[in-house]
Amino acid sequence: MCYLCQGDAAPLPGYAGVDQDCLCAEAVTLRAVARRVGIAAQSIYEHFAGPEQIVRAVIAQTFEEFLRHLKAARAGIDEPRARLLAACQGYLTFSAEHPELYALLFARNPVPHGARGEQAPDLRLHENGGEGTSRLVGAESFELLVHDVAAATEAGASHSRDPFVTATAIWVALHGLVLLRADAPQFPWPDKTQLEDPLLGRIALLGPNPA
Repeated sequence: MCYLCQGDAAPLPGYAGVDQDCLCAEAVTLRAVARRVGIAAQSIYEHFAGPEQIVRAVIAQTFEEFLRHLKAARAGIDEPRARLLAACQGYLTFSAEHPELYALLFARNPVPHGARGEQAPDLRLHENGGEGTSRLVGAESFELLVHDVAAATEAGASHSRDPFVTATAIWVALHGLVLLRADAPQFPWPDKTQLEDPLLGRIALLGPNPA
C-alpha cells in the first residue's frame, strides 16, 4: 500500500483515494482530500501544511512507482542497446497499464523542492553553470534514461554525441506517442516492431541490431 507523507509526519494512508480528478481540480482543499480519503479534516492538518504539499507528495510517489516500473523492465539485461530499448518499452507499458497515473505525472507538476514564491531553480546543465535536472520532481527517471543512452554510446551501440540531448529527444518521442495513442485510440497504429522499435532506434541514434 502507498502512503502520503510529508517530512517527518506519520504516513497518511489513502494514496489510492486521492486520484487525478481530485488533484487536477481548480481548487484542491485539505477538507476535500480528507473527505476523499475518509478521515476527519482535522487529521489531515497534522500531516500537511497545505494542499500543494499533498499534490507534491502524490506526484512524487507516482514518480517512484514509475521509476520502479522502468527499472523492472530493464532488469537483468546486460547489453546496453537492448537495455535502453527495454526501458523505453517500460515507459510505454506503464502509460498503457496506468493511464491515470501517467497523466498525473505531468498534469500538475509542482514547483521543485520549494513552496510557491521561492526562486525557481536554475535548470541549465551543470557545464553551463546551472543545477541540471536534479531538483525536478521525478528526476531519477530521466537520469536513468540518460545513463542508458550514455552506456549504449560507450558500447558503440549509439552514435549519440550528447546523452542528455538524446535522452530528451527520446522522452519527447515517448510522451508524444503516449498522448497520440490516447487521443486517437481508433487509429490503426502499427505494432511495436513496425513503429516503436524503428522510431526509438532512429531517435536514440542506434546502429543496426547485431543480432
